[in-house]
Amino acid sequence: MGKHIRVMKPEHGGSVFCNYEDFFSPVLIMAVADTNYRFLYADIGSYGKDRDSTIFRRSTLWMSVQINMLELPGERPLSGTEGPDVPYFFVGD
Repeated sequence: MGKHIRVMKPEHGGSVFCNYEDFFSPVLIMAVADTNYRFLYADIGSYGKDRDSTIFRRSTLWMSVQINMLELPGERPLSGTEGPDVPYFFVGD
């Protein structure tokens, strides 16, 4: 979900941007793409110290999932099958 990129720490950079490997790394992007590789959502600029799950739970995407604001398609059989119906879901790394 998120991608850490090592950058040189500014003189007055805070420790909140240091990740679990103890290098300075703001999380530049957490994104959602569809099956056609199109970006549907992006969250940019989280703290390097945060876990993917923390970043996700602070995102507007999580809020939208929680209050059922997303217009996700309904359950249907997987392509090439006659059933059973399968819900849509997110896959993360």
